[in-house]
Amino acid sequence: SSAPPPPVFYGSAVMEQPSDTVILPHFQIPNNYNQYFTFIIHSNYTEPKYVNQLEFIPSDPSLIHHSIYYQDTSDISWQADVDYPGPGFPTYTTAESPYLTSFGGYVPGQGLVKFPSFMGVEILPGADLVIQVHYSPYNIGKIDSSKLLLKFTDDPEVRRIYEERYLYAQAPVLINGPLFIPANTVATFNERTTSDSVKSLVGLAPHSHLLCTSWKVDAVSPSGDTSKLLYIPNWDFGWQYTYLLTKVMAIEPGTQILGEAVFDNTVNNSDNPNNPPVDVEEGQSTFDEMMACRFWVMDYQEGDENIILDSSFYGFPVTAPLSEPEYSVKVFPNPSDQWLRFSLHVPQSELRWLLTNALQQNLDSGFETGITGHYAKVIDVSELPPGMYFLTVSINEKEYKNKVIVSH
Repeated sequence: SSAPPPPVFYGSAVMEQPSDTVILPHFQIPNNYNQYFTFIIHSNYTEPKYVNQLEFIPSDPSLIHHSIYYQDTSDISWQADVDYPGPGFPTYTTAESPYLTSFGGYVPGQGLVKFPSFMGVEILPGADLVIQVHYSPYNIGKIDSSKLLLKFTDDPEVRRIYEERYLYAQAPVLINGPLFIPANTVATFNERTTSDSVKSLVGLAPHSHLLCTSWKVDAVSPSGDTSKLLYIPNWDFGWQYTYLLTKVMAIEPGTQILGEAVFDNTVNNSDNPNNPPVDVEEGQSTFDEMMACRFWVMDYQEGDENIILDSSFYGFPVTAPLSEPEYSVKVFPNPSDQWLRFSLHVPQSELRWLLTNALQQNLDSGFETGITGHYAKVIDVSELPPGMYFLTVSINEKEYKNKVIVSH
């Protein structure tokens, strides 16, 4: 009786009641090579729109390697489409508009991308929607009729989010390149870039092909602190995604963004398209390799690092910055099997803490006064049954609640 209602599915889409449906023309794939075709749709928007949900619906997922969405505030893309016979135009034969700006994309496995209601990707009035589709090889003559669903936010305090391309497989970002994997080898490649301005990081989307086996992204602050942003230990080309952080992270100027990916070009890799293996280099084809990661960011505002993006992780609802974000309670390790430690840095304060189970039963607690500066507490959870618990820290009559997982 306490279970939430089952989800409601709207045909092949997950998005509920999209604000706009961008329907691509029926397109017959002209040959068996990797085809890049771009389709232009007039948006007819008379005012700025802020997209906070995107969902690409391929008519047949096996046809599409990826798709990238742009907006073009000029007529250049539209004219290129008009000048080329048939729907769309092959991107590699026509110069792209210098006015293109990306606002998202689709890769195999990508589902609904949903940001909080007070965040949105801005689409300018009158901009054309430019949808580039990379068709997978060996699909000559097949028909594609994909569509893109958009949902707008009407939040009057909407924050603009946009993409930054911090990591990509070219020098100087690729520090041990070129991206070349000889046959019968396993190779690890590393990327590094340094932020030159303060940004608020919301999420990230790594991309590689069939030889990749793992992806990792870290951020190292100017003071040397390392934040582990993403780790995919078993990369699967068919299940790529855009990952939101649990909490917005401020990227300071001078922060190093580090990427590491492993590629297995041996017979031990069941996804290797070549048997026996052949040399593979960087390229756009599915049978080439890539190592890129796009980052969703906002222009930084004070308090952004207190925006909760995952309510289940923190025990707070998804929200704009908390009105009084002066305290930050760090809980680790989480999950824990024996000892749970929480720490914070506060001015002189009165502090209470309470550990409860899901039924709000008190399991352990503490009270201290006159705390100044750094405070840390270790709690023994070795005798607790595995499950979910809540640690509530009260500072000067303000409560900060954290979800804790005990796993033996």
